[in-house]
Amino acid sequence: MLLDKKINAGLQVICGELAAREFPGYGYDGKIIAKRGGQELSDGQLNLTFIDYPAEVHLQKGLLCLEKNTGIFYSSDLFLQFGNGVGNVQSADWKVF
Repeated sequence: MLLDKKINAGLQVICGELAAREFPGYGYDGKIIAKRGGQELSDGQLNLTFIDYPAEVHLQKGLLCLEKNTGIFYSSDLFLQFGNGVGNVQSADWKVF
């Protein structure tokens, strides 16, 4: 994984615990925040709640995130849509909590 440290200064990766252990093996030496389902993270603006899901493709737990202030659901790679999705908003009525 190649990142320009000047452009990405201060970057913090938020990921599941297994991925956090794997990142250094790919050459990433930046800040990693490891989370699991049920945990939360807030920085005063964002209020994130994490959700585990069985990521069979990856043979490990996946990590999803709900931003509670805006209701934005970060689906990781759980959903995939082929084609150009630029400018398209996908909406759904997820009842997670």
